[in-house]
Amino acid sequence: MARISNYGSGCPSLARGPEGVAGLAFNGANIWVIAPSIGLTTFLLATVGMVIGRMVGRRFGKVVELLGGLALVGLGLTILLEHLGVLGA
Repeated sequence: MARISNYGSGCPSLARGPEGVAGLAFNGANIWVIAPSIGLTTFLLATVGMVIGRMVGRRFGKVVELLGGLALVGLGLTILLEHLGVLGA
């Protein structure tokens, strides 16, 4: 019979937020390795996103800004309509 790893059982909780990291500690994971790893990964991905965003912003400027704004308005409208029961969940 296959043994289920404690690390694998904590991964879904990680996607739910910082409290998921605390849940990993209760599963016997080494929090002193996991927490800095998550912090470093977050820092690197945010930095890459900022660099890419700056390059795209210089090249396409207002067009991308307008598309991003429209996407956010559409997302907000979709959430509102789902909560009002207009759209099926």
